[in-house]
Amino acid sequence: MGVIVPSFLILTISVALYKRQYWGAPERITYYFLLISLLFNLIAVSTAYLKIKNLPFLHLYTVLEFCTLSLLFKSLLKGKVINNILSISIVLFPIVAIGYIGYNDALYKHNVLPRFLSSMSITILCVYFLIRDLTQIKDNQSVFSFMVIVGLLLYFATCSTLFGFSSKIMEMPDKINDLLWNIHASMALIMYLIFAYAYFKLNRQHG
Repeated sequence: MGVIVPSFLILTISVALYKRQYWGAPERITYYFLLISLLFNLIAVSTAYLKIKNLPFLHLYTVLEFCTLSLLFKSLLKGKVINNILSISIVLFPIVAIGYIGYNDALYKHNVLPRFLSSMSITILCVYFLIRDLTQIKDNQSVFSFMVIVGLLLYFATCSTLFGFSSKIMEMPDKINDLLWNIHASMALIMYLIFAYAYFKLNRQHG
């Protein structure tokens, strides 16, 4: 899976760039999310090959992922209260993540709490978006947003438990460990394929 996931990310990014003329704010922010994901996937592959611990990069990725997706939701969810909550979260979450590292001396350990909080928050935001806007999906951008949110929900809702118990999972037998993280990688692939199709559909609805 180490090479397959970056390959699917490159495919999705290529589709996104091909449909660039149809981008709005959600499409642009999702593209940045994909770029960040590709960068850190390549770092993970490289450090694994060189047998270097990459957990410090995971801490940074968790913060960037959360903040980028919070910006995505700010572009999708119109309303003063929810936008204020997201703005506060963008400031507060990095502080929590850094505090977790310092308090637990966790720079070279799994960031269990921040990763779990991030994934659960994103899952809740996805559900909130779908409940609030499901009946309003009618134009090009809203179909894109719906598909991206569905992709995010499938990934984060499935993987929240893995993130919450990642340190325990690492202590399991290798076969179980590999199975669980292959499930994680598979859900990421599904999410990226949904994103690719969402970008692809942008053009077709303008015909």
